[in-house]
Amino acid sequence: MDLDALQPTSPPLSAASAAEVAGAARTLGTRFPAGYGEFAQRFGSGAVGDIVRVYGPDRVVEMTHEWRERVREYWFWETEGTGVTREQLQARGVLVADTFNGDEVCFVDSAPDRCVVLPRDSDNAVVVTGGMANVLTWLLESGELVEPVTALTFDPFPAAD
Repeated sequence: MDLDALQPTSPPLSAASAAEVAGAARTLGTRFPAGYGEFAQRFGSGAVGDIVRVYGPDRVVEMTHEWRERVREYWFWETEGTGVTREQLQARGVLVADTFNGDEVCFVDSAPDRCVVLPRDSDNAVVVTGGMANVLTWLLESGELVEPVTALTFDPFPAAD
């Protein structure tokens, strides 16, 4: 996905600075998937195509511990063939996006450009390599989890108070 193709419905309300992205990566002990920093700095957090919610770096840090606890308790995905294990995701996974349908996009700190999609209605985890642009393209265009989206809009979320 070319970020220039996204049509914001209003100016960014929570765009992150480069320092915020770098600070979040330091706090988490990882780097973000390729393109995540550019996305966060340009758009901030919000909804892409009215279906994919991308979180800003502060929110990612804030929810990582709770998310890891939840996937430890409610794990049901098969990861064979993904190059990432259940144990890696539960201990070192980082959630960066999800869909309004409940599908989640995460990565493991040792392989940030190997995004793992945990579908809500499937037992099989899906890997999308190449960073944020590729995972957004897959989510919006593949038709695997949601009907393909043709309107590439971006609805910004307000900055957290």
